[in-house]
This record gives sequence, C-alpha cells and structure tokens, in this order.
Amino acid sequence: MFGLLVAEQGYPVGYDIYERNSYEGNTFIAILQKFVKKFDLQKQIVISDSGLLSKNNIE
Repeated sequence: MFGLLVAEQGYPVGYDIYERNSYEGNTFIAILQKFVKKFDLQKQIVISDSGLLSKNNIE
C-alpha cells in the first residue's frame, strides 16, 4: 500500500510505502503530516476513498 502526493497539475511529487496489512485509516494522518513537513505545504486538498475519511481523520 502506498500514499501518493501529486502537484496541482497532477504529476507525482512524493510517496510513502506501507506494509500491505496496514489499515489505511491509521496511516492517513502520519503521511499527511510527513508530506506537509517535507514539502512545506501551506494548503492541502485531500482526495480519498471512505476508508480514510473517518470522523477522527476529518477532525
């Protein structure tokens, strides 16, 4: 399983890889924080399936 960061134009910028048995809902915040820090992101737009959009992750 992997997390992918793409630029506004749609090209890939960064990624992270997780073990296949990892629950994606538990990796979402960690990878988002990692990308924000690494790429100094000021504004994020998240496109996701419902597995990542739990109440805790939205908050």
